[in-house]
Amino acid sequence: VIKGMSVVGMTIHDYEAALRRAAVQNRKSGAIYDALHVQAALKIKCDAIVTFDENDFSVLAGKDMVVLNPLTNKPPGKGNVRQSRPLLG
Repeated sequence: VIKGMSVVGMTIHDYEAALRRAAVQNRKSGAIYDALHVQAALKIKCDAIVTFDENDFSVLAGKDMVVLNPLTNKPPGKGNVRQSRPLLG
């Protein structure tokens, strides 16, 4: 899995955007880290984010990206997702 990952450099503007995203959704504490993950994924134009914490991530990601549970490969409350390209490449 590590071979398919890369480091995303975050600027002060990225941190501010993540904090705004969390504040708008009334998310606190550890959810700030979730918001930073969402911001990093948006920055590199990800179509989806894979997480076991799909409910919190779905709130933070909103309509900006698909959130998938790695065990079911389904977004919360929806059917199977048909992928046009692999999530990890």
